[in-house]
Amino acid sequence: LSYENNTNATTEAKIKATGKGEYKDYVEGFFTIGRASGTLTLKVNGSAESADIKYGGAFSFTDGDSYPIASNIEIHYRETTDEETADNTFNRSNPMAVGVGTYEFWAVRLEDPNNDEAKSNEVTVTIKPRNINDVTIDDIPDQIYTGSPLTPDVTAKHGTIPLVKDKDYTLSGYNNNLDATTESQLASVTVTGKDNYTGERTVSFKINPKPLGADVIENAFAGVQTSEVVYTGNPYTPEVPESVTISADTLYKGTDYTVEYTNNTNAGL
Repeated sequence: LSYENNTNATTEAKIKATGKGEYKDYVEGFFTIGRASGTLTLKVNGSAESADIKYGGAFSFTDGDSYPIASNIEIHYRETTDEETADNTFNRSNPMAVGVGTYEFWAVRLEDPNNDEAKSNEVTVTIKPRNINDVTIDDIPDQIYTGSPLTPDVTAKHGTIPLVKDKDYTLSGYNNNLDATTESQLASVTVTGKDNYTGERTVSFKINPKPLGADVIENAFAGVQTSEVVYTGNPYTPEVPESVTISADTLYKGTDYTVEYTNNTNAGL
């Protein structure tokens, strides 16, 4: 026996019987292969009834025998609050396109030469917010003191997907963000998840002193007396201004700068 055209649905599948040994010649016949019309079962993450998934989490679509749903079968969904006629096609390569909410998911096998159209059962899927502590937040670059409160943004990613400020998170509660910081007391900001994200996270950052440069400082204090004076036996302490202005910034003695004297008692060069 041999067969031809016996895989796909057709009315022209062929069988051929060929004589052997004491027999010769052959006889041919045709038969029909009908289109598949079986039911379609959908499981989401192992359940044919309901599944809870964190936003951005993995979806697993299997059939009633727990085999993966073939790529030629479409996955559809709608929010439970939508009309029964609402119908969206799920993009398996971009699960984050479906935000937080409760949905009905079902599978659809479209009609083709080998299959009748079929629709599966509906599975209730609840997508829950992901905690902001689960995403990656880059270190905030060191800031430079400006005299005004510093409010740097943050760079946050969910895997490789950048999060958007005021859409996925908000920033608030900037603390200790005016003056130069120390290792024991850094500046900080609170990152709060929004919409598809929840929870809070505190991110710290440094504020470094503003570099002025020796020549700038020297020019600012050019009026301080530096001429030769006569030895008196007492330390010589020329008067230093209580404040100076450098590049439009006013610096105050004791707050922004200190004055120290060295080698200022005995005669010498």
